[in-house]
Amino acid sequence: MPLQFHPTQVFDETKHIVDVVAKKYFEKTTGDVHHRVSVEVIADGNCLYHSIVLLMNGPTVAASELRVRTIIELVTNETYYETMYSQFVGPIDIAIEAICKNYTFSELYETAPLCSVLRCNIRSIYPQIDFQQYMTIWDNVITPAPPIIASYDICGHPSWTKKMLE
Repeated sequence: MPLQFHPTQVFDETKHIVDVVAKKYFEKTTGDVHHRVSVEVIADGNCLYHSIVLLMNGPTVAASELRVRTIIELVTNETYYETMYSQFVGPIDIAIEAICKNYTFSELYETAPLCSVLRCNIRSIYPQIDFQQYMTIWDNVITPAPPIIASYDICGHPSWTKKMLE
């Protein structure tokens, strides 16, 4: 069954907690902080999926289900994702094996198929610390696989910010 994703567009202080460490890090590492709020999520390796659940209006899925749907999308369209991203993140078979383990932190091979699952673009904001040209793919808008057309744009940035500031 297709997932119905309609992300929250407004910060709700009754549901969302500002991640002050991430906010400070975000301000130091990128010039584009306008209208963006760093929201705290559980830092257990499922951060990407927890952040999506938090964005859902009345979530009907758990983070673990989003991970499973992402794996299914990645395996179903393996050739597309491998062609698009293997030069940046390596062999897809190794990534699929890692993604199948719950609580494994997400990379490009999770973010890209998640765009297809959610039918949205994800603006990935990658820190400009020791930035190399090949990292440009991570600081970019990631889109669903064709022929899916995005219905929404959401924004994300690393959740491991506490260690980065120490």
